[in-house]
Amino acid sequence: MDKIILFTGIYDLFGLRFINTLMEKSLGPVYCFSGKKEWNTLLEIVDSISCIHEREDLFHTMNSIQVIFEDIEELKVFNCKELFADKEISLWHLDKEVCIVSIYESQILSSNKKIMDNIQELCEKCYVSEVNYITSMYSAVEAKGDDNCTLLGKLQTENKRFLTEKFKGTNIRIKVYQTPLAFRQLKESDWIEAIDRFIYRLLEFKQWVNSRIPSYFDDNALTIFSEDEFTIDISGTQSIIDRIVEQYREESVNNIEILPATCSCSFQFDKLIKEISRNMSDIRIEITHNKETLNEIDLIFEHILSYHLPYLRLTTDSEKVIEQSPEAVKQSYMYIYDYIADTLKMSRNRNLLPPPAVNKNQKTIISQNGREFTYYTAGKGEAIIIVNAYGVSPDAWDLVIEKLSKNFYVIVWQTRGIYHKDKPNEDPSFIFGVEHQVEDIEEIVNNEGLKSFHIISWCSGIKSAMMYYQKHKEMIKSHILLAGEYAPYEGSKAHHSKFRENIQLIAKLVSDNEKMLDFYMRIIHNGMFNKPIKQYSGENDKYIYEVMPERHRDILLEPFTSKEKMVNFLNMCMEYYLHDITDLLTEVDKPVLFISAECDQIAPYKQSEWAHNRVKNSNYSRLPGATHLMILERPEDVMERIEQHMKYYSKNIISKK
Repeated sequence: MDKIILFTGIYDLFGLRFINTLMEKSLGPVYCFSGKKEWNTLLEIVDSISCIHEREDLFHTMNSIQVIFEDIEELKVFNCKELFADKEISLWHLDKEVCIVSIYESQILSSNKKIMDNIQELCEKCYVSEVNYITSMYSAVEAKGDDNCTLLGKLQTENKRFLTEKFKGTNIRIKVYQTPLAFRQLKESDWIEAIDRFIYRLLEFKQWVNSRIPSYFDDNALTIFSEDEFTIDISGTQSIIDRIVEQYREESVNNIEILPATCSCSFQFDKLIKEISRNMSDIRIEITHNKETLNEIDLIFEHILSYHLPYLRLTTDSEKVIEQSPEAVKQSYMYIYDYIADTLKMSRNRNLLPPPAVNKNQKTIISQNGREFTYYTAGKGEAIIIVNAYGVSPDAWDLVIEKLSKNFYVIVWQTRGIYHKDKPNEDPSFIFGVEHQVEDIEEIVNNEGLKSFHIISWCSGIKSAMMYYQKHKEMIKSHILLAGEYAPYEGSKAHHSKFRENIQLIAKLVSDNEKMLDFYMRIIHNGMFNKPIKQYSGENDKYIYEVMPERHRDILLEPFTSKEKMVNFLNMCMEYYLHDITDLLTEVDKPVLFISAECDQIAPYKQSEWAHNRVKNSNYSRLPGATHLMILERPEDVMERIEQHMKYYSKNIISKK
C-alpha cells in the first residue's frame, strides 16, 4: 500500500515552504484539499516573491502537489473513500484561522469544529495512520481560565483536546507540533513570529508619533510597561520547518505526543527590548514596571501592544529554566543581535517603500440634476460600494482598496456638494444633503447594473448608506460602518466631538457675518486640524490626537482651501446633523460590522457603541490607539476586520440579549 501525505489545506508561504521541504526529503507524494479561490491566492503570493530561485522552486512545488479542489470545511468525505482506497495517509493539519480579532468568534469556532469533525470522519472512512497538527505555542489556556484566552488560543486548545480525546485508544498516531509562529505569511515581507510583529508595531508607532511631533524621540524615550517577567521565543522559519520534519521522522514514543516548541532561543522580554533599542539610533526605549509612569504617548503604544500582542509571551517558570553554558549564551546573543538587526533593516526598507499604486478606473455619468458625476472602480468579484466622508478624496482609500480589489469589485467616489458645479444650475444656495447623496448611490448602482452588494461607509457617509438601505433593503448584503457620526440621538450630546461643536459654532458665526469667513477658514485649517507639534508638553498631551499629519492634508482638507468649498462643507455638515437615524438603525436586519477608533476626535467611539447596541444583527470592534484616520494609518487592522466580516457575515446569526 502506497503512503501519501495529505494536507487539509495550505494557507500561506510557511505551508508551501514546509511542503517543499517534505518533497526535498522524498517523504512521499503530497495531496492537498483546497478551495479554488485559496489556491489562486497562493499562486499570486508565490508570483510576488522577489527571489527568482525561490519563486520558481515554490511554483514547482505547487505543480507537484496533487490538489483536490474541495474546502476541508465543506468536504464530502464519502467522495474521498474511493480516491484514497489503496493508500495509507499521513494527514497534516494547519490552523485555518490565526486571526486574533475575535469579532466573529462563535462563527469561527463553529467552522473549526466542522473541520475537525471532517478530519475525524476522514480517519474513519480512509486508512489514516497518523495525524500531524502544526499550531502555535502561544495562547494556550492557563490557570486564569478561558475568559483570558484569545481566539487563537481557544482554537488551539479545542483542537488539541479534540485530537487527544477522539483518537485516544486508536491505532492512529497523533503529533502536535507547537511552534513560535502566530501569524500568516501572505507575502514575502510579512512577519510571522512574535519578535517580528513587535518590531513592526514599534516602527509603525514611531512613524505615527513622528508625523505629529517630529522631535519627540529626540527628547523623550518610549517607555514600555512590563508587568511580569516573561520570555519571547525566537527562531527562523526554515529552522522551524527543519525541526518539525525531524520530529515527524522520529519514532513515536506514545500514540499521542504534544511536542515541545521548536525555537532557536528564548529571551526575556526586557533583554530583547534593550537589544532592539541598541539597534535603533533614532529611538530610545525604557522598561517600567509601574504603569503610572507612562505618559499619554506611552499609553497609546501600551494599548496597541496589549491588544495585538497579548499572547506573544510565555511566563517565565524559574523551576524549568535550563542553565546554559557561557558559549551557548554567547551564541544565542549573536543570533538575536543578527536577527533583530536584519528584521529592523527589512522593516525600515518596507516602510520606505511608496504605497502600492491602485489602478482605479474612472467612469463618468450624467446625474439626475444634469451635472457630470465621476466615480472610480477597481478589481473584480463581489461588489462593494464605499460611501466616502464629505469632502475627502477617493485616494484616501487607496491602501484599503489595494487589498480589497484582489477579491472584490470596489466602487468609490468623492461625495458631491462642496463645489457649486455639483449643484443644479450651480445654485450657491442649494445644499447637497444626505438625501442627495442617497440619489448618487442610486445613480451608480443603476449605471453599474448591480443586483446586490456590500456597503462600506466612513464618518459622514454612514447616514446616506443607512438611508439607501431603508429604500433598497433587498440590494444590501451587509454593512461595514467605520468611525461613524450618528448624532443626534437621545443623550448624544455627551458623545459630541470638539470638531462637531466647532463646525456648528463657526457655521452660525459665518452665516451671521460672511466677512468673517477668511478668519474662520484660517482657524479651521490651522486650529481644528493642527499641524505637527514642535515640542511635546505633558500638560496638554491629548493635543496629539488633533494633529493632521502633513502627508494626509491634501487628500483630507480640500473643503477648507477656498470660500466656496468651505461654505458648502459647513452647510452640508449642518444639514447632516439634522438627521436622526435612531429608528432606522433598529430596523436593520442585515449583518452589520461597526469599527471605531479609541482616540477618534472627529467621531468618538461612544457613538459607534451606541449604534451597535441598536442593531440586533451587529458586531463591534474598537481599534486601540487609533484615530479617525485609521484607513490611512492602520489599514492592515481595518482590513483584518473587513476580511473577517466578509468571510463570516453570512453566518452572523447573533441576536442582542
